[in-house]
Amino acid sequence: MKRKRANDVIAKNTEEIDLLRDEAQDLQETIAVAAPELDRLREEKAVVERNLGAATLESDSLETDFNERARSVQELEIKTVQLDASLQNTENELQRSMEASGN
Repeated sequence: MKRKRANDVIAKNTEEIDLLRDEAQDLQETIAVAAPELDRLREEKAVVERNLGAATLESDSLETDFNERARSVQELEIKTVQLDASLQNTENELQRSMEASGN
C-alpha cells in the first residue's frame, strides 16, 4: 500500500515537473520573442532620457538668462523713473529761475 502510494506521488510529481518544464519552455520562448522589442524600448528610453536631460539643461540656461534680463530691465526701469524725476526737478528749477528773472 505504501509502495503504491509512493508510486502515485512520484507519478504526480513527475507530471507536475513535466507541466512546469513545459511552462518554463513557453516562458523562455515568450522572452526570446519579446527580447528584441524590449531592447528597442530600452534604447528608445535611453534616447528619451538623454533628450530630457539636454532639454532640462537648456531650460535651466534659459531661465537663468531670463532672470538676468529681468533684473536688468528692473534696474533700467528704476533708472528711468529716477531720470524722469531729475528731469522734472530740472524743468521746475528752470521754470522758477525764468519766473524769478522775469522771463
